[in-house]
Amino acid sequence: MRQRDIIYLKENEFCITGSDIWMSEWELAELFYATQGEIRAAINRVQKDSAMPTCHSTRYMPLENSHAAEVYSLEAIIAISFYLHTGFAAKFRRWMIQRIIRENKQAASLMLCISSGLEC
Repeated sequence: MRQRDIIYLKENEFCITGSDIWMSEWELAELFYATQGEIRAAINRVQKDSAMPTCHSTRYMPLENSHAAEVYSLEAIIAISFYLHTGFAAKFRRWMIQRIIRENKQAASLMLCISSGLEC
């Protein structure tokens, strides 16, 4: 089984294990210091607002513990962070913006397009 990449906190800093990031609700709750209920509510709002097609942002994958769970893509994780009101969600958003700026070595524009009628 191929291991999933995740984002995690180590000594109060965000770390990434690779580029193909997929995380479960409980991993997101741990990352953002939120309850699973808060994570589920944020996921529902992202999906309700049609911010992205569910078929591209959600998968059902086997986990390392031989169980399976619904996991969410990096795109979904970023969107979910904007619907959470925790200090770590805000810190994550700032961290993502800093990574974008640092990677481009200049100020970058981030354009989010939200429209209805997205199809899979």
